[in-house]
Amino acid sequence: MSTLEQTFQNMYNTVGEFVGWGSSPAAGDVTKAKNLVYRGYRRFLQPINMRNGKPHVWSFLKQHGTITTVSGQWQYDLPADFGYLTRPFSFFEGKALPPMKERSVSQVMNARTITSSTSYPYIFAIRNGKYIKEIGTLKEVIFNPTPGSVYILNYSYVMSPPKPVNDDDLFVGGAWASEAILECCLAAAELQMDDTVGVHNQEAERLIQSLIQTDLQNAPKMVGRVIDGGLRPRDYSIIRFLDLVENNYD
Repeated sequence: MSTLEQTFQNMYNTVGEFVGWGSSPAAGDVTKAKNLVYRGYRRFLQPINMRNGKPHVWSFLKQHGTITTVSGQWQYDLPADFGYLTRPFSFFEGKALPPMKERSVSQVMNARTITSSTSYPYIFAIRNGKYIKEIGTLKEVIFNPTPGSVYILNYSYVMSPPKPVNDDDLFVGGAWASEAILECCLAAAELQMDDTVGVHNQEAERLIQSLIQTDLQNAPKMVGRVIDGGLRPRDYSIIRFLDLVENNYD
């Protein structure tokens, strides 16, 4: 199926032509062009929302995962693209079990030295796992107590996109993000070759900020009822509804 997305080859060819290496550059220049694309891509993946000065996490980087526990096993590998957790582990619907709490690795390991019982896990920690030179350091999750049965656990995380290598590799974000990524790459080339922050940097920032505002439309306009938890007993006649006219948060 045809697509409006820019491929990796489209990106590094455009960068190469911009810096004057032509449409058929030498192998060494192709490598340089690819490195400039990587620099631009990294910038795109970690933008700052200029309206509030806070880092923005793209909605298309947010993924959802599932772990099915095995009785007697307390450590599990996380996906190779795992970046960091955004929603802690919770039991699948229908399990009347309390939500798990995230703790430090040392807290979980110390708890494991106190008892070796098996049950439903109620604390967890994320730690570094195996190192694979082609991928980097993987992540794993450890639980306590050790699961004593089969549990289906749901969680959400921000992915770390793989490095584009093949000419027809596509970037995250779809066609809407392609122009912003391309301008980030051209801005990297502009800075590298001319040692200046120029028009491509300005255009990259404009496109990124526009895309951030579009991306934020995926967030709910209303966060729900806000009840003063300090009331004893709670008076549910005193309830505020928080309705966002314009949301600028993730």
